[in-house]
Amino acid sequence: LDKQTKDNNEKDHIIQDLQDRFEEQKHFFEKTIKDYKQTITNLQDKLENLFQNLNDSVEDTRKYKEQIAQLSINLESLNTVYGNMLTAMRK
Repeated sequence: LDKQTKDNNEKDHIIQDLQDRFEEQKHFFEKTIKDYKQTITNLQDKLENLFQNLNDSVEDTRKYKEQIAQLSINLESLNTVYGNMLTAMRK
């Protein structure tokens, strides 16, 4: 009976050790998953910010293109006026 009690105690100890290890692994994986979720959330926020900046840049580039086109039209008009003034002064 003493041997059986000793064997049972040893089995109980092994089972408890396994349960403790399982709990440690469980906590480790829970923390890892939590950290992973936070990393993904941070990455999503940074990507959203990047895409917003890209959209803003596209809009700024469009406005710049429109202003350059208007500047070109204005410069052409000025050249016409200047050319007419030179022609009038020669007469």
